[in-house]
Amino acid sequence: MYNMDNLAIRLALIRLLEQTTVEITFKKLNDATRKMKATLENVTYDKFQPYLHPTYKVWDVDKGDWRSFRWNRVKSFKVIIKK
Repeated sequence: MYNMDNLAIRLALIRLLEQTTVEITFKKLNDATRKMKATLENVTYDKFQPYLHPTYKVWDVDKGDWRSFRWNRVKSFKVIIKK
């Protein structure tokens, strides 16, 4: 599990999201684990979204809609290689 209190890790994830699709694994509020394919690439979004806020909004590729996750519940993230 990443220490998402580390701002460098948060910013690294945001930069990845702006460039590609990332699979983010996190615990939902009901403690279920969820994997979400998310991106900020080629979507219109608030670039000044505060990364210090406890939640962060991303585009869910599979659902075709905006979703958010809590920084402190992120377990892992990895880049999805596009074919």
